[in-house]
Amino acid sequence: MSIMLRATIIVIAIAFSLFNLRLLLRRSISERSTVLWLFGTIIVIIVAVFPQLLNAVAYTLGVDYPPSLLYLIAILVLLTIVMYQSIQLSKLDEKIRKVTQSVALLGEKLDKQSESVVLVGGTGVEDTPAGDSKTKISQGSGTSQLGEAP
Repeated sequence: MSIMLRATIIVIAIAFSLFNLRLLLRRSISERSTVLWLFGTIIVIIVAVFPQLLNAVAYTLGVDYPPSLLYLIAILVLLTIVMYQSIQLSKLDEKIRKVTQSVALLGEKLDKQSESVVLVGGTGVEDTPAGDSKTKISQGSGTSQLGEAP
């Protein structure tokens, strides 16, 4: 690997790390994801600085062509990230479903309560489900406030 290629890889890795940190500061990415991406970037920088390390690992594992080991590792890491993201999406989908059901039930309950409020004969007194009486106090602007009935 030429020195120019190594320098290019290092510069791109550092730029990627800075971009990743910027996303973290804007809260566009979680801390856990940032740590994972920074860890991957450090690995790329180590391999760029010490390419013989990849050759030694490939030789130890019996891989004839060291770049194929690099591709294998990259594919496995990306598959792991995709699986993790899929798990997170499934959990969030379940939470959204539960929240949606809760909101629907609360909305139905609110509708039932608002239907049970009945105006009694134009006196301005309302009956509520709990049996409390409230008095409407009209103001000149057409707005009303609720106050305790005497």
